[in-house]
Amino acid sequence: MPAYNKGITLDGVSYNVRVIAPNVDTFIHLNNPNTMDWKKWEQEVQTLAGELANESDNQNLIDLFSLTK
Repeated sequence: MPAYNKGITLDGVSYNVRVIAPNVDTFIHLNNPNTMDWKKWEQEVQTLAGELANESDNQNLIDLFSLTK
């Protein structure tokens, strides 16, 4: 995980994730505990968001979710 990220900060946030699959429609609420598992979750969210932003060709999203700036 990068030591410094000029993109969004995930401190103090929570997520409401909706999971839709065959025979499933549910929500998962995640808070911001200070654990290694949470840090892994943050990294996965950041990685996925960066990939989606790059694929969108939207420079504002690319800048927001860039891990290299």
